[in-house]
Amino acid sequence: MPGRKRLVAVLLACASGAGLAVPATGHAAALIFGSSLSAPATVAEAHPVDAAFWDVSLAAGSVPSAPASGQVTAIRLKGIALSSGNKAPLTQVHFQVLRPRGGGSVKVIATSNTLKVPASGDPNQVSTFHPVNFCVHKGDFVDFNDAGGFDHAAYPNGVPYQMFAHVTGSVTDFFSKAGGTLNGASFTGAPRQGEELLMQMSLATGTSATPLCGGSGHGKKHRKHRKHH
Repeated sequence: MPGRKRLVAVLLACASGAGLAVPATGHAAALIFGSSLSAPATVAEAHPVDAAFWDVSLAAGSVPSAPASGQVTAIRLKGIALSSGNKAPLTQVHFQVLRPRGGGSVKVIATSNTLKVPASGDPNQVSTFHPVNFCVHKGDFVDFNDAGGFDHAAYPNGVPYQMFAHVTGSVTDFFSKAGGTLNGASFTGAPRQGEELLMQMSLATGTSATPLCGGSGHGKKHRKHRKHH
């Protein structure tokens, strides 16, 4: 009926105008948190030992922490690892779930399987990763974690990971200590004012998340997150 079709169109238009997600019938909408990835990757961070970085404030109004409990199904990271001389940089990295403990302190709850970032090509390329059964609680942060990549000749200060941007109003927390970012570790980050980690997460909830992550969907078979050294 024309009148009914017109009413549906008006309701959808109102939902869209209010910034509400209108998922397709039978599908749960994916939630997005983290960086918008709009800024260019022009800032590199290099540290000789294990380091963790996570956004705690985002200028664009994006949410830096998980807006709900569920399963992180995709992580998008903008940038590359920079090479020095003829020696290839360390490209193996991890992502971690950090749970706030109060006073700015966080605890490492889980670490992803080992993944590789690019070390050549467009410095503003966006790489997408799919960690397995990567569960978060509402309010958890997801960090970018590297092992430093120290080499006395080629990388005396560690490998430069150019995956950050100068963004007024954004704040990235940082922590570095040899062996200090393993599962179960607690630490307080030092704020990098005006710096943004260019990393964005897709979060599945409800029927789209695996039972391990509190959902009722059928995801990939569980594989234990690896600790790293």
